[in-house]
Amino acid sequence: MPEALVTAATVRRAFLEPALDALALNDAQDRLIQNDTPEADSMIEHLAALGPVVRGTRAVPNLITLFDQAISLRDWNRGEGGCVRVVSGHADGMVTDLRSRELRGGLGGQPLLPLAAKSVARAIREPLRILVESTEEWPRLRAARDIERQVGHLPQEQIFSPAVTRELGKAKAAALRELYDRRETNGAATPAKGRGATEPRGEAHGRSDGE
Repeated sequence: MPEALVTAATVRRAFLEPALDALALNDAQDRLIQNDTPEADSMIEHLAALGPVVRGTRAVPNLITLFDQAISLRDWNRGEGGCVRVVSGHADGMVTDLRSRELRGGLGGQPLLPLAAKSVARAIREPLRILVESTEEWPRLRAARDIERQVGHLPQEQIFSPAVTRELGKAKAAALRELYDRRETNGAATPAKGRGATEPRGEAHGRSDGE
């Protein structure tokens, strides 16, 4: 991949988001294989329940084999999940580092530069989209932290300037304002209420965004 194409947005799309999707699938598989709840709703629980039914029949060896295979499948699946968590953690760190460098004018440790409205909006447009559209708690918490990392050092008069608001569009600007209002109230940045709270129809898909 050419160096010019390695941006925070590229790493997010190509690595971080697929890794997070893989983690969600891995967790769903883990619950299907073994789910420690009062109900019998997983493979291992159903196999264990078959023990008294097949005891004394020719099916016992097959049941034991299936049970052992299910245990191995659970362990391998959890090992796979651990590997994907390592990948997603590194990708998340790369996104944060690349975006920070992009905001500061590139590589080489240049001093912090004043940011144009387009640069501010570009840095937080994607996490704001997640706050507006998503109802899942973990992505929304990550998005709130991402916004804090990217523009938390900027004065609020710059973040909420009319130019930045125009670049973001009404829905994302409202989500940003609510995030900061909650931070002032609670002492920490917490996600806004999510899709439907402040979003006019159509804006979630970016049709009114500046870019």
